[in-house]
Amino acid sequence: MGISKHVNQVIEKHRYEIINDIPVEDILFDLRAKQILSDEEVDILRDCRSNKEKANKLIIILKRRGDEDFNQFCYILQNHGAEYIQNIGLQLKKEAEEDPDVLVMPTVDLRDVPPTPTSHYIVRTDFIAVISSKLKEIDETGGRILVHGMAGSGKTIAVSQAIRHTAEVDRCFETGGVYWVKIGDISEDKLFSKLKGLCIKLGIEWKQVPQDLEEIESYLSLYLENNYETSMALFVFDDVWRESYYPYLKFAKKSIITSRFIYPDNELDHYCIPASDRFTDDEAVQLLAKYRRAEDVKNLQENPYVIRAIKSCGGLPLAIALIGGLRLNSDKQWIDAVAVIERKGNRNRLANYEFNLYGTFSLSIQQLDDEARRLFLLLGVFKKVAIPTNSIMALWRCDRITAESLLEELSSKSLLKLIESDSSDPTNRLYCVLHDLMVDYLRISPSPQESNQSYWRHLNHSLIQGYALQCKRDWHLYLDDGYYFQHLVHHAIQAADDQFLREIMSNYRWMIEKLKIVELFNLREDLQDYISYLKINRQDATKSEELLRLLHRYESYLDTDNGDFIQFLLYCAKKDSSILKEARKLACDQIKCNRSRRWMITGYPDDDTDQSLWKASKIMGKSWEDVVPSCSNPAYGNLKFSYTKNNGKSDCTIMVKDYETFKTACSLSIGEAYIHEVRISADGRLIAYATVRACSYILVEKKQNKKWEIYNMDIHERVPFINCAGVKTPTLECRWLQFCPVISQNPVLLTIAVNKKDIQLWNIKEYGIEETEKLNSCWNCLEGFEFTSNGESLSFWWSSNKRLQSTKSWINECQMEIWNVEKLYCEKTFLLPEFIDHVDDRYTVATASNYDYQLKRIKYSNQTQSACFVIYGKVLGLLTQEGRDSKTCSFLEGFTDFFYPIYISDKPISNVIVSDDQQLLVIPKSHENDLTLIKFVNGHAKSYINLRCSYSSHNLRFMPGSYHLFDYNKHGTQCLYQYSLDVYLKLDHKFENYPTFPLWIVVVESTIWRNIQARPLTDNVVNADKDSQEIIIDSSASFINSIPVVAQLTENRTKGIKKLKIYRNESLDLSIDYKLDQEYQNCYLYSETDSVILTRCTNKHPPNRIFGIVQFNSVLGSISQKGQFKYTLWEESPADIVTWKSRYRKEDNVYMFIFYIKKGENRDRWLIMMVKNSQEHKIADIGDDMYLYQSIKIIYCDEYYLITRQKIKESADCVVKWYKLEDTVNNCVLLKSHIYKEDDGIVCKIILPTQKSSSKNLNVSLSSRSLDMMKKQWGEKIANIFVAYCNEEANKECFLFERNEETTVFSHTGQLLGKSHGDIIKQFYLDAKIYRVESLFTKKYFAVFEELSGKIQFYDNVSLQLIHTIQSPYIQAWNVTGNLEQSMFICQGRTGKYSIIKQISETMNG
Repeated sequence: MGISKHVNQVIEKHRYEIINDIPVEDILFDLRAKQILSDEEVDILRDCRSNKEKANKLIIILKRRGDEDFNQFCYILQNHGAEYIQNIGLQLKKEAEEDPDVLVMPTVDLRDVPPTPTSHYIVRTDFIAVISSKLKEIDETGGRILVHGMAGSGKTIAVSQAIRHTAEVDRCFETGGVYWVKIGDISEDKLFSKLKGLCIKLGIEWKQVPQDLEEIESYLSLYLENNYETSMALFVFDDVWRESYYPYLKFAKKSIITSRFIYPDNELDHYCIPASDRFTDDEAVQLLAKYRRAEDVKNLQENPYVIRAIKSCGGLPLAIALIGGLRLNSDKQWIDAVAVIERKGNRNRLANYEFNLYGTFSLSIQQLDDEARRLFLLLGVFKKVAIPTNSIMALWRCDRITAESLLEELSSKSLLKLIESDSSDPTNRLYCVLHDLMVDYLRISPSPQESNQSYWRHLNHSLIQGYALQCKRDWHLYLDDGYYFQHLVHHAIQAADDQFLREIMSNYRWMIEKLKIVELFNLREDLQDYISYLKINRQDATKSEELLRLLHRYESYLDTDNGDFIQFLLYCAKKDSSILKEARKLACDQIKCNRSRRWMITGYPDDDTDQSLWKASKIMGKSWEDVVPSCSNPAYGNLKFSYTKNNGKSDCTIMVKDYETFKTACSLSIGEAYIHEVRISADGRLIAYATVRACSYILVEKKQNKKWEIYNMDIHERVPFINCAGVKTPTLECRWLQFCPVISQNPVLLTIAVNKKDIQLWNIKEYGIEETEKLNSCWNCLEGFEFTSNGESLSFWWSSNKRLQSTKSWINECQMEIWNVEKLYCEKTFLLPEFIDHVDDRYTVATASNYDYQLKRIKYSNQTQSACFVIYGKVLGLLTQEGRDSKTCSFLEGFTDFFYPIYISDKPISNVIVSDDQQLLVIPKSHENDLTLIKFVNGHAKSYINLRCSYSSHNLRFMPGSYHLFDYNKHGTQCLYQYSLDVYLKLDHKFENYPTFPLWIVVVESTIWRNIQARPLTDNVVNADKDSQEIIIDSSASFINSIPVVAQLTENRTKGIKKLKIYRNESLDLSIDYKLDQEYQNCYLYSETDSVILTRCTNKHPPNRIFGIVQFNSVLGSISQKGQFKYTLWEESPADIVTWKSRYRKEDNVYMFIFYIKKGENRDRWLIMMVKNSQEHKIADIGDDMYLYQSIKIIYCDEYYLITRQKIKESADCVVKWYKLEDTVNNCVLLKSHIYKEDDGIVCKIILPTQKSSSKNLNVSLSSRSLDMMKKQWGEKIANIFVAYCNEEANKECFLFERNEETTVFSHTGQLLGKSHGDIIKQFYLDAKIYRVESLFTKKYFAVFEELSGKIQFYDNVSLQLIHTIQSPYIQAWNVTGNLEQSMFICQGRTGKYSIIKQISETMNG
């Protein structure tokens, strides 16, 4: 098999276009649906890191296929949404068709239609002809066929053959293809699952979760009525047993059913074709002859015992095939066979058969020799899937030659079928398939003394033992055969073998290998099944629950690209947990074996984040330019999220993923565009997105008008907007677009026009988005709008505020309208003040322009009862509507009586998120990590909790119809966090018709809700718990004598206790807990001395500012206070003094302190104080009276030099200054000062000394951004490096540090822009930072950290290649300090808490 030479030439001719222009991710689903790719090949392509790599591998696969598959590939390209992709498809097809041998006709999609055997099979021409005739008939007119007959009568093979014939020869079912569904003897629950699986294949979602088979059948019927192409498909339901199931299969307009039974009602609405339960004598003889020499046919026809055997088994094809496999010769053999078949009363006799079919099975099996019989009986252990030879070898404990030889023998006796894998399969596997009836027979205990349950456990135990012997109980060493890793845990549970289960489920190496083959979701399913097993058997499941909880909660930290499961455990497992200990041991073993690099956390911070509610986290996006994800409504199927990947870049893509499995449902390539927003419809079928054709997010403003497009994921096409005149347009320019959260019979979406006044509803149709009559036009611009959660109503509001020039007064009024979506009329109007005052604990309507609070947000809900939550500045309240039933409800009078304050904050409240049933409110704090959750019952706030997160960027929403809260960290990790709150609410109300995901049944820690004693709730009450806890005032960290040391100043404000705490060693053990007698503001550690310095700045003796220092020695031993000293900093009274930085110079034992002084509105200055021997000191003002400064930045500071950049106030100028730090006599000397225009920018080159003590080697030079000027001053190499990083508008000011052949470039804000070593240049983006400039010039590698995401990345110092990324929930990399060897790092979080990471060495004890 393979493509023709001509098509190969076409591919090679257009290889460049295929690799560079075709977005492979977009067409993977179509390639799989057309059976061009297998599931495994789809996974291989998805694992590729770039589109070019995917395209190259796709070309290799295509060349292994036939010309017909290449034609299908062209067909898929021609139907792509992008015109240039369509053109590529047309060109490829045109050139391929130039060869007359190329088949250009598209094939019919035969989804899951089983193959027909090539041996030991006769074509029942008449039977197949009857089926084919009716298939051609229903292809034209529709209808239902029932092929009935006893099991083994050849129904499935005949129907498969007839379908293939009519599809390939007569071109039937081209429009919709064929869907094959195996039913069998299953329960209603199983049938429900199978029909749900069919819905997923068809892309069907539902309005609400179907509770029974009637509902799911109605959804299928409705979908097919509205989807012409799919309705033309043929649906095959194979082996239907129960009469009651037929009504649930009526949704198909064209269907064929196979069944062992026929019921009276079947003939009323099916064309019934009997399967000839028996072969004719001639057909039976033909099949028997397949097992013999050609000259034996006549002897068979004339032998009366043969004819009697045929009639005894009813001519059943399966039985005839088994008898043929016996190869009976003598009359005695035939007589004995007949006796077995005709024997009555067998205890395992199969129902609905007049003869003993199981006896026929037994007869065939008994003809095997003892060993072959024993081995064959074991095959019943496997699932009813294709079984790979490797697993059979493990079960039989034999080599490949022996296994394949016996399988060939069993196949020749028709006991099983052998299937060779596709030639493109790199493993070249051989599979065997057993008939369902045979599997059922093999699972029956052969001994009356042993129950079937016991026998079943024995079978599974044998398989597990076989696997164990083959891999020597190193479960991870077994080679993937497509079955072992997928089903090992299932068989171990069925075997009820606790020892094997413990070994497997505690073997992290096995989990590592499994994750290379299957999705993380599959590993979680194994864990969940194992936990259920343990609980049923009353065993401890704590460890497995912990691992499952970890896989849910920290999924976003698992790097699925490299599958480094051990490193994931090292970073995410709890301190001192058994999981962490095992991971450390494995890491040590790996390092010894392959010298790989591993890191671990040795010092953990005290975690104050509330992880009891945190359930899951998933990465959705690549950078902070990606949009906030949008979710579907789980009432209509699996929960899906839509989001962007690489927004604003050339490979910008919209992704849609199933939340539970995180499998891709859609990948839509947008190209070079910036996407403002993405929306997904409630049923997950449509995605709407607004784009701006710009390459940089800087060019995009929120107020820009947005061009919206809508894409239908079912048909893989963009859907047009259709106005009232019938004119179609591919895009719609409007300000906002929102889908209705509930799908009704007439689904709708809402748009707000560019003028922010016109509101428009649109009907969602299969052929387009149809405009309805305009809903409303407002006098003023809309301030807010949204659908209510039940989708029945729409709320929007605007301000009527208007100053009256004549009276110099205003109209203090806002109007909100509630509209019925279905009938398009205004249900209710609210009038409320835009501005309010707070007087004597009462909230009143403001009457003058000097108001207290302004209306910022309205949240209207009518799920259970009407509720209107409003935010006025710092106040969240509820407008009660008791006694106000009129259509217009005014709160302009008597506002105080109807406004119920719920929460009062110290800062403006930006938003409130309300659960659908109004029982839970979530209030985010601006730029803070905290979320306040309020339980709201019967119109009153009852209790609250404060949820502390590890990030401060909040984009919140509840999952529709639940208490599951999603929070997207856009500006940091691009991670979607899920918090499950329903466990703690304990409310009487329960959401109905919403699914409960297995993801959320993990046992978690308890969280205590606090009753609200006094109303309203305030920040003071919420923060009272914080005040009673010990808070960190300041902290410092350093390596002293290679030992990590952390110093913290802490205070308990409630008790008034102030302490100095010293933590030492890699585990950050608390070694010193020293109570202080007065308050200090800063603490400092230095690597060159074992002292800790505490400082305080007071204003007790105005106008002087007193700077106090206390020095403690021997932080590595028993700490002792050396002395306490005071210095006068300033003889005027400045507004504020902040200690900015401190350094210690060992050479002359000098402590340096740099102060930032804000003297007034327009006077910012600097001070440097140098202290020697505590008594000798010098203070220098490094500002001057010529200029007033703002935005002062330290560009570089060491023990000898200081370089600053500051902006000159009331001017467009900036200045760079270079100081030499002398001693306590001369203090500091200004070496250079350069003034420049901020808009023009500046480039500054700083040559660092090659050795730390070589202070005279530091050199600073400056230039304009002119390339010629830089070349003239520094040479072409340095000039080109500057040009590479200074061409962006945001990077007009660049500072280059050079040491030997290494250079590093920063912006004036401290952002790392790039680094070079020799001719190699590495560019960095966004918030890349380093802890000090010197750390980039190392012998091995350098560390870069990202403040927002918390990642620490290690790069090789010579090749500049990324070596390792560290990201952990226990590490907040706001600042990072490394030791000289860079084998250990102290990581500081924003709150002053620390953690330590250390590289694992092979000599360490795991």
